[in-house]
Amino acid sequence: MSKSRTSGFTLVELILVIVVLGIVGIATTSYLGLGAQMYADAAGRDQLLSQSRFAIERLTRELRNVVPNSVRTWNNGQCIEFAPLLQAGRYEGSLVSPTTLFSTASWDALVANTSALMTVYPVNAGTDVYQQQRVANTLSLVVNTNPRLLNVTFTFPGNVVPNSPSQRMYFMTPPVAYCVVGTTLLRYQRASIESVAGANLPTGVLMAENIDLNFYTDPNPDIPVFSFENSVVLTRNAVVHIRLAFRSNFNDTLVFNQEIHIPNVP
Repeated sequence: MSKSRTSGFTLVELILVIVVLGIVGIATTSYLGLGAQMYADAAGRDQLLSQSRFAIERLTRELRNVVPNSVRTWNNGQCIEFAPLLQAGRYEGSLVSPTTLFSTASWDALVANTSALMTVYPVNAGTDVYQQQRVANTLSLVVNTNPRLLNVTFTFPGNVVPNSPSQRMYFMTPPVAYCVVGTTLLRYQRASIESVAGANLPTGVLMAENIDLNFYTDPNPDIPVFSFENSVVLTRNAVVHIRLAFRSNFNDTLVFNQEIHIPNVP
């Protein structure tokens, strides 16, 4: 009588296969997980860099085109405000009545702006341009072709008419402010002149997130976000320092230290 023989795996062989498959699975999972983590880190850092560059570039461009001596800071340097410049020129005679201004610049873009305000050269930095009696509402702007002059009808609040060195005049829009609020950078567009810094701010628009508050306390105590230098040495120019620090979700800190020169030539 013949005996049949069956083939198969022993218990030891099965255990060895399970162990090997487990090791391979763990190694594969760890490799894929490391790759996914590296991708997430790179994407997070790239997003942080993009949004921080956007905020810095937007703020820098706006500060390079402002009314001279219109920059002011408050709240320990966490906020900055300035008056955007539309056009500059010189006026004839006095400002007691609607007057004629002249310039070699094109006035067409200015005439199309219905919210333009008008002020003379602000001598005192951070205060003159925010005095409502020194800022006139433009009622009409008409360009003459030959000679190319701009006739302006305006009104100063309280009928207080200021004077200007070299009869210098500026057209501007209502001031703009940037503030660090918590871990966000907000932009505020005012609708009118406000003499008190920080008072009656409108709703802010988000410019950037993930501000690193630890940067301004340790290891850099009392470092302001915004600072404005308008010393005697810089009588014809001013300097705005911007120090913005951003923190990613992986505890990386990205610091921007920007210096912006602003001409204050009357």
